[in-house]
Amino acid sequence: MQGAAPHETPEQVRAFWELFAESQRKVGRPFKLTRSRKRLAAYVSDGRWVADCPECRGGVGLWRENEEACCLDCGHVYSSIDWPDASEVDEAERVLAARPTTELHWRPDSGETVDDLKVENLKHGYPPVSG
Repeated sequence: MQGAAPHETPEQVRAFWELFAESQRKVGRPFKLTRSRKRLAAYVSDGRWVADCPECRGGVGLWRENEEACCLDCGHVYSSIDWPDASEVDEAERVLAARPTTELHWRPDSGETVDDLKVENLKHGYPPVSG
């Protein structure tokens, strides 16, 4: 999917969360990283894997290689993320890649299937995807 990862490893991402929390406290915002047992549901918005924070409804950035995610709005850290099957993710990303960047959206958590994405692509005249 689109976007550049500023960090190469999950450990670097976690270190960023700690630095971010510290920077928020320095400016007077009471911000603490807190583990949550709630689950996140992964979906694609604007070409990025994200989830909605169940604590504050903020957007949470996801990365398939990282088993955790953190809401930078409220500080909750999640280790339970519901992803579609890897083969389904790969196929969906291929189908979405045929679209303009403004149309890179997929809500598998709402029952939308890869076949639904393919039908939308045909309906809107996006190039067919092979494989």
